[in-house]
Amino acid sequence: PRSTIALWDFLDGRREYLTKSVVAEQLVDAKWNAYIKTRADEFVTISKQKYSYWRITEHLHMDTQIGQMPKDPYFTGQNKNASFTCLCFAEPMLEQNSVYMLLGLSNGSVWIVDTRCNYFLYKFDLLSCAVSSIVSTTTRIIVEGQEDTVLHCWDLKKTIADFDYDASDPEYFFSA
Repeated sequence: PRSTIALWDFLDGRREYLTKSVVAEQLVDAKWNAYIKTRADEFVTISKQKYSYWRITEHLHMDTQIGQMPKDPYFTGQNKNASFTCLCFAEPMLEQNSVYMLLGLSNGSVWIVDTRCNYFLYKFDLLSCAVSSIVSTTTRIIVEGQEDTVLHCWDLKKTIADFDYDASDPEYFFSA
């Protein structure tokens, strides 16, 4: 199954078609990265087995880069049926240079990826069911499970063993 990505401009009440791209896989989710501080617009798409960065050039072409997968075999062995289900960007702190992306998986895990350098950082096993939605605010991350009756919430600003942590410390996103 193929997917078509089409970009439209709806500013000032106009509907203007800008560009499109066709990909060979079925896309599961797509999110605009509103936190990027460059002249180019960027968004990310996910299919079941990969994620891709997209950048719109000045000439309205879409450049793409495949997301880096971790060296560990996350989609083999007991995880061979795992797939990406959703994505979200964590709002960066003012002095932070990068934007962290959270990728939900069907096995209940969440990956954290540094979007500035396209680098996989951490994997957290959070739920016993598929992650269906991730929402990030300046103060917390909320994760919803597909078959769960509870919303799971983690504060981004916290003190652990007398050390203060915030959204610039992704290793501690899901710490108690």
